[in-house]
Amino acid sequence: MQKITSLALATALIVTATTPALARRRPAPPPAVAAAVEQVVTVFKAADTDNSRSISAGEFSGAGGNPDNFAAIDANNNGMLGIFEFIRIALARFNRNS
Repeated sequence: MQKITSLALATALIVTATTPALARRRPAPPPAVAAAVEQVVTVFKAADTDNSRSISAGEFSGAGGNPDNFAAIDANNNGMLGIFEFIRIALARFNRNS
């Protein structure tokens, strides 16, 4: 038991110590991509009128989205759009237009 606890503690210390270093090595996204994601998050929050952190088909339509596109964006087919589904489609459009 002592060996497992020591191993777990050592692992936790290594992860804690190296995570900031790993984060510093990760390059920042290009400014245009960062701005596009920020804009998408703003639109998402405005469309999420019930603050559920997801967008229903009704909220999507109410925000001006084409109801015919909702199912195509809903990648996991749960009837709701999460922020990552929203960002995924926005970045795909951004890449097409770049």
